[in-house]
Amino acid sequence: MIGDQPVCVPHFVPLKTKQGMHPNELLRRLDGRALVIWGCGHMGRAMVRVLRKFCAPETTLFFCDRRAALIGTRVDGVPVLSVDTAIHDARDRRSMVVVAVGGGLAEIVRQAEESGLRHGEDLVTFRRLARPEASIQILRGEQLMTLAAYNAAVRKLVREVPHLFQVELIGSPDPLLHPDLPRMIEAVRDHTACVVASGLQSIEEAVRRTVNSGPSLFVLRAGSDYAPWQLRTKLALIAKLREEGSLTEFRVNYVRRRADTEAIRHEVTSICAEFGIPLVTSHGYVEYDRLLDYCRGTATDPTLKSDISGMSWDLEAALEFARIDQDQPCLCQRIFPVINHDLSVAVCHLYERPRVAGDFLAQSYDSLIEERHRSEHCKECQEHALHRLDVDVLESRHEKFKLPGEESYAGRNLS
Repeated sequence: MIGDQPVCVPHFVPLKTKQGMHPNELLRRLDGRALVIWGCGHMGRAMVRVLRKFCAPETTLFFCDRRAALIGTRVDGVPVLSVDTAIHDARDRRSMVVVAVGGGLAEIVRQAEESGLRHGEDLVTFRRLARPEASIQILRGEQLMTLAAYNAAVRKLVREVPHLFQVELIGSPDPLLHPDLPRMIEAVRDHTACVVASGLQSIEEAVRRTVNSGPSLFVLRAGSDYAPWQLRTKLALIAKLREEGSLTEFRVNYVRRRADTEAIRHEVTSICAEFGIPLVTSHGYVEYDRLLDYCRGTATDPTLKSDISGMSWDLEAALEFARIDQDQPCLCQRIFPVINHDLSVAVCHLYERPRVAGDFLAQSYDSLIEERHRSEHCKECQEHALHRLDVDVLESRHEKFKLPGEESYAGRNLS
């Protein structure tokens, strides 16, 4: 019991739960109206890319945005309206609005409803829509996914999941180290959005050739061990590439740890503001394989205790609230398949060890989903409520769960 909230008795919720509205269902709801995507950022642009595959020739698409400089222009060929115009047209049943921004979502919905829009009829949020993602590990240490294997995997993905929202290219220590990364980005971008994230250690030439290949979103990761000159150098290069006409969207993700000081966070914020690059901060996690060992009571890693104590949030408190939602669907089921460098398929993007298949190319997408439905690992993960261990979700769902240091602006755009 937490306060007056009982902890639910767990039972396994299979991963067959509904993923949200398919694009065809959304478009049927238009009933002749135009479709307005609220937000011209990465999410909105990715959504338009998907919807264009399913729209009838007579369907009219618009963006709307609060940024005055964008109103009256076109983004990816789509006209940009003001927010006021979009709300007015939706209220008069000339259009339907889909909100495709994460920050301030509740306030946007409140404003729209106060203006006369009906949630679910005139306006829906991105959370109501099916947005399947795939993750492809293109390298692990010195082991590289071949370009031929990668291209075959991408062809299969886009054939079997035509409403694929985006593909993230990952790799350790850094995906930018793969020599074929530009061609890999190009193979995806003709079909769906492509996301690449990199640490500050990547060399400038690798950043340039990656950005010039046109990923939809390029994320620079930084943490408390960063050197300010490294961040400033990378952002100076990105600002130059943007001035040269790059259509890639850029973002800095600062991963917060308990030991971070206000001075460090202020410095990161100032550097990003200096170059006009959006900054999002997030809370660091310990790898979920290790967290599962911790929950089992079988952990033998001598560094695990210190790594957990170094997180910016309290694990035991978070797990206590996660258990309240234990019978809720898995938060990670939307990101699948997770294709490893050797074409094996991981059970989900949070875990390194479990596999559901040895060769992505040998099984259909639907059969891989079924394999995951039957996974004993998923049942054990849910037994410990790790499938609901997302501190931002917990904070939004449970008033009594508070993340320490709200001045961190966790998950918010600071620029």
